[in-house]
Amino acid sequence: MDFGLSSEQRLLGESVRKVMDRLATPQYVRRLDSEAAYPYELYDAWTEMGLLRMPFPEAHGGLGVGAGRTVRR
Repeated sequence: MDFGLSSEQRLLGESVRKVMDRLATPQYVRRLDSEAAYPYELYDAWTEMGLLRMPFPEAHGGLGVGAGRTVRR
């Protein structure tokens, strides 16, 4: 049994990493921590990428991606 990531999962991980590297700089994270602020910029980026829709069924506006499944569009 292969427990490695699929090419789609690796691509998703790389995409998320690029966004996080760009937005979640050490300075940004320190500012959020010191101000006890909500990471609106990160939330907006995750929403734009569709990450928050992944686990929900397509019938409810989600992408229907559960644990161990990949996005198919």
